[in-house]
Amino acid sequence: MVENAIFAILKVRVMSVTRIKRKLRKDRSKSKVRKLTMQIQGAKPVIKNVDVEAIKEEFKANAGK
Repeated sequence: MVENAIFAILKVRVMSVTRIKRKLRKDRSKSKVRKLTMQIQGAKPVIKNVDVEAIKEEFKANAGK
């Protein structure tokens, strides 16, 4: 009877460890995806200095053609 109880405890322990490992892997992958999507959503485009007057002159030059 004691041997059966010990075996039952060991069996439950092994199954729970596998479950925890699988859950840990799943949780880590979820957090990686969540972090990546937050980085993508929060990314700001690079603002370049644009010379507005030069663009206006270029439009005027092209409009005459």
